[in-house]
Amino acid sequence: MNKEVLRSLFLEKRQTLTNQEFKRRNDLLLVNNLNFLESHQRAVHCHIFLPILKFKEPNTWPLFEHLQKSSNHEAYVSKTLFKQKQLEHFHVTKNTELKESKYGIPEPLNGEAIHPEKLDIVFVPLICCDKQGNRVGYGAGLYDRFLQEVRQDCLKIGLGITSKLDNIDYTTELDIPLDYYISHLGIDDFR
Repeated sequence: MNKEVLRSLFLEKRQTLTNQEFKRRNDLLLVNNLNFLESHQRAVHCHIFLPILKFKEPNTWPLFEHLQKSSNHEAYVSKTLFKQKQLEHFHVTKNTELKESKYGIPEPLNGEAIHPEKLDIVFVPLICCDKQGNRVGYGAGLYDRFLQEVRQDCLKIGLGITSKLDNIDYTTELDIPLDYYISHLGIDDFR
């Protein structure tokens, strides 16, 4: 199946999850993320996306709060610049104010802007991915452009609450594959 079909199918599938199942999957996702961070202690600078919960995106708020409280990690969040088709990245501290954009995306209002080369980990939003680490995002290419700017050793980790597909058709050279996929089912290493 091509990306547009998969995007539509999986977005609809996510919406059919009961609140109880959505919570269960997110609880397991958090446990798997914390286990991953524990086993990758050299990864200090962690970029995370904040969810639009009405679309039943993976609930990254508990992971974000963990990163903020951790003495071993620093948290970073982006602001979406839709006209420029890019993301601007900010170091998030206890003094950083967050506000939902007109699209419902929680974004920083203030904070220190950083260059993506500083990051050790990028937690990547996705709708689904395949067993090779190819992902289907929301179609704007924002994260593909962002991931071209990180260091080569920066870990690209997809977060999801769906199982992997066998393969995604119609990937291009602009698509940047994931290094890992963390879901409620476990941690998949694509390296």
